Amino acid sequence: MVGILRSGWAWVSVIGLGCGGVLAAADGAAPPQGATSGSPEIPAEQLAEAERWIEKLGSESYAEREQAQAALAALGRMARPALAAALYSHPNPEVRRRCAELLPLAVAADFKARVDMFLADTAGQYDHDLPGWTAFRQMVCNEWRLWGYPIGRDRRLEPAARRFFAQILQEPANRELLFTFWQSPRQLELVRSRREELQASRYPQQIVVINGTVVRPNLRIPTTADIATLLFLEAYSGASVNNPRLGTITTLLQGTPFDRTLRENGEFTPVLRQLVRVWAASRREPQEMYTVMNWLATIGLSEDAARVALRLLHHPGVTPAQRGHALGHLVKSADKTLLPLLENLFQDHSVIYSMTQIRVEDGKQQRVVTQVELRDAALAAAILLDGRRPTDYGFTDRMAQRNNDTFYYYRYYFADDTQRTAAFERWKRERSGERAPQQPPGPPGR
Repeated sequence: MVGILRSGWAWVSVIGLGCGGVLAAADGAAPPQGATSGSPEIPAEQLAEAERWIEKLGSESYAEREQAQAALAALGRMARPALAAALYSHPNPEVRRRCAELLPLAVAADFKARVDMFLADTAGQYDHDLPGWTAFRQMVCNEWRLWGYPIGRDRRLEPAARRFFAQILQEPANRELLFTFWQSPRQLELVRSRREELQASRYPQQIVVINGTVVRPNLRIPTTADIATLLFLEAYSGASVNNPRLGTITTLLQGTPFDRTLRENGEFTPVLRQLVRVWAASRREPQEMYTVMNWLATIGLSEDAARVALRLLHHPGVTPAQRGHALGHLVKSADKTLLPLLENLFQDHSVIYSMTQIRVEDGKQQRVVTQVELRDAALAAAILLDGRRPTDYGFTDRMAQRNNDTFYYYRYYFADDTQRTAAFERWKRERSGERAPQQPPGPPGR
């Protein structure tokens, strides 16, 4: 992964940053004043000066070569286009060598200028030549687009989104990943490799024992920008990682600054929560969806956990037990509009829990196997969501001593089919009465 990024960044730094202007406005307006000490475009006279000094990099005089190199270093970002062109086309190997030494400094200065201009444009009036920014803004600011053109977004989130995106760009690994991602046809491979790389640094395999203490010398906790960049690109590309060796996304997130920020009320919390919402909605693999659903609930995004639960309930690859847990998240949502969706499960006879009970009849012990079907759990969830008690419908409560109505998919069961049939008939009868149209009032009496 690192090798891919570094090789890609060499080209992106020179070619990607070397083309086009930094800022552009639809009406051709000038960039915002004070964004940087110079214009985003390289003035013609500065470019010509850089080209003259580049020719002197191949002088026969060592002192003149050194003077030229110092002058080009002083020009900074103004020398970038000329250095990039000479690096790949100048016939003199000495010129190419010195351009290779100077170009990274010029690129870094140019990049800093781009970020400065990006942050100075607080009103968001200009398009910035920063890969990923438009997609990131669209994702975290609830941007609506019509025929590819933005027609509205939550501008309250944009200032924080800008500052956070600048933080992403300040970290070399994430900057390289973004630039390479937007230049490479192997986007899914890049994102999956990045997930593996972060997981390996979070849980390195190499260990060292020092005085009886286990030390992981290569341990590195991913930064908030690391995780945000990964989730952003996974959501954008639809990349999904289903590799048991790597563990789940929660094993990567736990104990990270990203996880803590989501639970707090800081400047970037609303931005990152919106990013997580979009990312969660992009998950398609059932095991990952199940893990994400439970994680969302732990960070206070219960409504989003319920949305994932709805998709999980109807996913063909989900296990019955996972569906049972999904029902629990729907109950926690307290959203009665979900009742029809629960009723759609009343025909599903999948067994999601079995238990063996010892009963004494005529002085003899008998083992009785009781099964909880998905439709049973769905009915119990619907009853609780409707503000009633499952025991009033004939359910037996395995946790009656707890004196609360917390839903567990294995908590409520029917002792026999007679009770099950009666419970479903009662629900149908009562719900039909609730949905029956109200009769209009009759004429007033005489």
